[in-house]
Amino acid sequence: MSLIRAQAVIKRRSLIPRDNITNTWHLNAGNESTTDDLVEVGARLATFYQAISGYLHPVISDAALIHEIKVTRRAATSAFGNVTEPSGVIPPSGPADHVKTFTMSGSGTGLLPAEVAAVLTLEAGSTTFSEEVGATRPAARHRGRIFIGPLGNSAMIQDGTTLEVHLDPTFRTQIFNAFQALSNGLTALANPIQIGVYSPALFQVNGVTHVSMDNAPDIIRSRGVRATNRVRQTVGAAVLAA
Repeated sequence: MSLIRAQAVIKRRSLIPRDNITNTWHLNAGNESTTDDLVEVGARLATFYQAISGYLHPVISDAALIHEIKVTRRAATSAFGNVTEPSGVIPPSGPADHVKTFTMSGSGTGLLPAEVAAVLTLEAGSTTFSEEVGATRPAARHRGRIFIGPLGNSAMIQDGTTLEVHLDPTFRTQIFNAFQALSNGLTALANPIQIGVYSPALFQVNGVTHVSMDNAPDIIRSRGVRATNRVRQTVGAAVLAA
């Protein structure tokens, strides 16, 4: 068996590395993975992002930007089983075994702040585990998250009654369809590959059984883009005693 880590590195138009958006996917190959398997993972993940690019912010969906899928592999003792690496990193960080470059050509407008995202939750049978047992959270160890974004305006819809802004149901359907195509394509390979959820606490990667996404937007977990200017206003002398 072979564990695979794929890091999606999404570039912004600034081309500053600290502005990159990264998501880490964990997968498992049925047999020891080959270079061809890593190529398949990179290509199919690139297709996933391209399939949803029409809903993404133009700061990342500009066709001139070159994004990357960095794929690394490591042998494991069993399918989605225990991995005896004390560092808890699967596979180790460092040079990738394969890098897939790709572009996106989304046409969405971007009036939203370029940090608004949707969260795709990956569940590895998490509903069969208790949320809390003493000081531990067994169910959380079987859930993972992929942040999709930043989002363009087309990913959002306004409720006509409450006027609250939510993720458009059409956008969520597109995410689910793209994920299903990704999963189906990987498991249909000669050496089947399954998307998983990695638990650093358990040193385990467990196969995804369900995905979910609520209708509330979230924020990309990154440093964010630095401000380009700051305004400072004089308000007068203090009038209260210290």
